Amino acid sequence: MRIARQIALLPLLAALPATAPAQGNDASDTAIAVTGLTLLRPAEADAMRPARTQMNIRIAVPPAHVVGLGRDSRITRLEDDTGHSLLVEHGPAEEDQTEPFRAPPGLTWRGPSPPGAAFGFLRRDDFSIGGRDGWIEITVDAPGLPAGDATQLTVAGTIEVLIAGEGESRHRIDNVDLSDGEARFEIADETITCMQDRSLTQGDLDVSEFYCWSQSLQPRSIAVVDQDDAPPTPMDRSNLVVIGETSDLSLEVNFPIDETRRITFEERVGLGL
Repeated sequence: MRIARQIALLPLLAALPATAPAQGNDASDTAIAVTGLTLLRPAEADAMRPARTQMNIRIAVPPAHVVGLGRDSRITRLEDDTGHSLLVEHGPAEEDQTEPFRAPPGLTWRGPSPPGAAFGFLRRDDFSIGGRDGWIEITVDAPGLPAGDATQLTVAGTIEVLIAGEGESRHRIDNVDLSDGEARFEIADETITCMQDRSLTQGDLDVSEFYCWSQSLQPRSIAVVDQDDAPPTPMDRSNLVVIGETSDLSLEVNFPIDETRRITFEERVGLGL
């Protein structure tokens, strides 16, 4: 769940560039397209939703089966045509360093602060993969805004697209506690975060649905060990169903065996301001 604040959204850019080839290993079949740009300007000073620039970029690598976003992916340049960089980090004001918001039980809360430079200026909790259709769509998240007289943005970076190889790897982790509605744990060199989407009652069963994601390689499946009476995973984004108690769980996580394709790109996009 995202809490809505009063935000002034500037119009979407007037002209997005056409799909263009990228550079990198096996780049001849790779295409880059900017699919969206949003400039977020709070109507007034708002520590929960600061001003920022977000851009959606789709990378197509057919006929590969895309399964994730490599951990070393990063945006190295986001600059307007006045020479102003949007990637300058700003720490929170002292008066804004408050305790994080806690969502009510059954509701997911995503922290208002973006990942920033530590995560390559990419939303690690907000990327989409096309699987066998061979594409990944990433969200660039920059802590700055273009200058008032800017007309164009240049974005550049290196994206590691994870491609499915043969087979999968199966891993187990014990003593996972999801009773607070969220948990983060390390498994198979991946950081998995699980957050509760909703809780409900089905007959005599208490059912909790969680959305679990990795900062890079998405799990093919995640399930409670020996939980035979679990209903099927819902059609929405939830990918872990827990019946009954949500503390001291043993989870089985399956990852695809992956290969890395590194794509280096630079694109220019006009601003329709």
